[in-house]
Amino acid sequence: MGHVVLAPAGKSLQSERLRAAEQSAQSSSPWPKRFHGWSPRVFWFPDPGQPSPGFCVPTRRAQGLRTRTDVDAFRKGRILPSELLPILFAQKVAPLFRRGDHDIAVFQAFKEIEVAVRNTANAKGAGYSDSEVGTPLMRKAFHPDTGPLSDKALVPAEREAEMHLFAAAIGHAKNPTSHRDVAMTALEAARLFVFASHLFDIVERRAK
Repeated sequence: MGHVVLAPAGKSLQSERLRAAEQSAQSSSPWPKRFHGWSPRVFWFPDPGQPSPGFCVPTRRAQGLRTRTDVDAFRKGRILPSELLPILFAQKVAPLFRRGDHDIAVFQAFKEIEVAVRNTANAKGAGYSDSEVGTPLMRKAFHPDTGPLSDKALVPAEREAEMHLFAAAIGHAKNPTSHRDVAMTALEAARLFVFASHLFDIVERRAK
């Protein structure tokens, strides 16, 4: 038997029905409790063929979660804010992250920054060879006075700070993962991806 839903003053009956459907879906959901912090709309939506908002059907996303591996990949994908990633990261780095190879994914992200710095600097006539890598490359490319990627519109102190920022980022995130296995959680990796995305955006803007 369906439930009667009365809309309080100032609220539409449709919005109250949707709220009731969400509450019903969450209270009766067979999904583990760890999913209940997410909006039920991720997994359920009201069945338009039923007269009561208490009847729900699984979303296409929910139907695709058939195994524990599917669920784990979905959870990891939600940690990573894909809308903040450059297209290159989404294509080459995000799959490694979702597979659970967090340290490898972080290494790949900062390697892409290194490659982008070298290519962008060379496009401006720097002539860097492939053997110029890591923090020395960052210090040359972003040197406050002679670096081809240094933004001369910034004051000298800020240009120097940017050089240190890139050098420290490569030293902190890329160097350790390139020499040994590094234990890293999905959350730690996701935070580094957001940081790497910011650095990559700076390099892309300097290419213009």
